[in-house]
Amino acid sequence: MPLVIGLTGNIGSGKSTVLQMLAKLGAQIIDADKLAHEVIAPDGPAYSAVVDAFGQDILKATGYIDRSKLGDIVFRDPQALARLEALVHPTVFARTQELIEQAGAEVVVVEAIKLLEAGLARQLCDDVWVVTCRPEQQRARVMAQRGLTEAQARLRIEAQPPQAEKTVQADVVIDNSGTMEETREQVRSAWQALKEIEGTNETEGPEGSEGPSFHSDATAPMTDVTIRRATLDDAVGVLHVLNTIVRERRFTALDRVLTLEEEREFLQRRGPRDAIFVAEWDGRIISFQCIDPFMPDIASMAHVAQMGTYVLPTCRGQGIGRRLFEASCEFARRHGYEKIVIYVRAGNREAQSFYQRMGFQHCGRLRRQTRVGDEYEDEILFEHFLEEP
Repeated sequence: MPLVIGLTGNIGSGKSTVLQMLAKLGAQIIDADKLAHEVIAPDGPAYSAVVDAFGQDILKATGYIDRSKLGDIVFRDPQALARLEALVHPTVFARTQELIEQAGAEVVVVEAIKLLEAGLARQLCDDVWVVTCRPEQQRARVMAQRGLTEAQARLRIEAQPPQAEKTVQADVVIDNSGTMEETREQVRSAWQALKEIEGTNETEGPEGSEGPSFHSDATAPMTDVTIRRATLDDAVGVLHVLNTIVRERRFTALDRVLTLEEEREFLQRRGPRDAIFVAEWDGRIISFQCIDPFMPDIASMAHVAQMGTYVLPTCRGQGIGRRLFEASCEFARRHGYEKIVIYVRAGNREAQSFYQRMGFQHCGRLRRQTRVGDEYEDEILFEHFLEEP
């Protein structure tokens, strides 16, 4: 399977510019927004459902859906927009998945304005890149590119989540506010950094490309990883790691992404026997581990802590969790803990294996403990007794 970059950004941010740069570096491009147009064409799988939902008035004389008319309806009504997306996104997702599986390149870029909102990002992509620009640039670009009035441009811009909601979920942010060369340099730097993280080598890329050959199944050691206590300034980085894992829907019982305000409040609530350790690499947080009192209001349980570990998908298998665990254990001993417990979803074999390698012992199973959609999943209880090093 190729390595997949998800590229997104709000309307007018300059995604197409960045996309062309990635194509020149050797990436194969999948335009999910173009696929969305194809699936509502008269022979497309979502055509009939969209016409049934929004009526014959959205049709041109040729039988094609008039996307301008449809846009005027959905961008004025959030419920109508949600209804349209519910009809279109599943078919776009399926087609995107097919194209990724058929791809001949070693790197595929999926461009989609609704990449994050549609759930495409963490189900299909190894890395998420978000393109941004200044609001006045965004508005001017939308007006110029689409021939819209300022009022129409504002309507479309305001129908989308703020840029900040995308950037907090990004592995890479490309600021497209400056010159073309400044944007190109950011793209090249991010491409090179991804190559290093993914354990790639320097073989020649596709004919005519400037870029290296990627091998997403290779694992290269990450050097210069710093382990340290988290601060309030780390809220954005910690939130990105957490929400990335929440969207995977496999490794945590959390069933919704958190906001930046919620994360900051969580960090501010840390007590004297609570700690969050982060792993930082190349200026960004790639993993974190929490250690907290198991039952803080019960004095007889004061010797027991609980733990949680979160690592970005592209950074797993690098020994980062072990280094975090060593820091957490040192903290636990200093603060009077004698035992650490952890609950792991029964289907999360990777976490169970990790904690067992850290010396945790399986000591119980909680039946139907976590609800996942319409079903329940057991949780496995592990414990680890701290001993003096």
